[in-house]
Amino acid sequence: MAGLFICPYCGAATQVSEEFAGMSGPCASCSRIITVPAHGASTGRRRFRSSGDRSTWVLATVAVLLFVGLGYGGKIVVDMLKARAQQEECAGQLHKIWVGMDNYFNEYSEYPPAVVRDKNGKPMHSWRVLLLPYLGQREEELYKEYDFNEPWNGPNNRELAEAMPLVYGCPCDPEAFISSHTSYLAVLDGATGDFATEPENPDVNRPPPKPGASTKPITPYLVVEVAESGISWLEPRDLTLRSPGVKSKPGQKKAKASESGAKPASAPYPRSFHLDAVNVLQSDGQDQALTEAEVQAAFGSPE
Repeated sequence: MAGLFICPYCGAATQVSEEFAGMSGPCASCSRIITVPAHGASTGRRRFRSSGDRSTWVLATVAVLLFVGLGYGGKIVVDMLKARAQQEECAGQLHKIWVGMDNYFNEYSEYPPAVVRDKNGKPMHSWRVLLLPYLGQREEELYKEYDFNEPWNGPNNRELAEAMPLVYGCPCDPEAFISSHTSYLAVLDGATGDFATEPENPDVNRPPPKPGASTKPITPYLVVEVAESGISWLEPRDLTLRSPGVKSKPGQKKAKASESGAKPASAPYPRSFHLDAVNVLQSDGQDQALTEAEVQAAFGSPE
């Protein structure tokens, strides 16, 4: 008695006599070795492997997917951890700045001014230079080379630009270390041109407020991260606080480019290459990561 046998490899249907049951031979269509079932001819095409074969195939597929997934996913995880570590290092730089200001206060009983001006009111020196002796031995040696008898970009001082201390650069800001442009700007009061707030230290006696000065700071932020600031660390130029939502008036001239010979043509604005936030230093010495919405609420919209 003949029966219909279907090749499990190519699907070709062949009439097979019962006497060939259990025997093996080449398929007439694809030439692959096939075995006729001992119980008779098959009545349907084999669509699946045996349960054991299927389990092995599934496990192998899962293993491959896991290997590939861990390869790409692992890299993503490593990149995220690296970025988070860089953001923490950036926050650590801000804390060092705060400690430097505190040490300055301990010696002079006042905090450094944001800008040192000449008798005509021209900006001459930055707070970043004044802090050098309180940031470390290397920075103290750099301070000794700085000449306060000439402006920050005088013939002697401009030679020190490339020696920018590491504390003034965020590890995520490549321009900081290529061009010696600071990643950190003081937050200035537009009315006074000085720090909009001062560091707080519960361990020291605070000096009384200056005559006519408000006892309430207009912002809790002392220093803010500005990636690609275009401002030399020596330059006495920082971020002047504007009212939230205030934009340049029609016809108003844009800020001049930095005297360090670099951008920007517009006023500096908080910016970061971190995952999702901009680091700022508060007056109490604590660092804070601000979201884009929080930056706009505190500093207004970018120009």
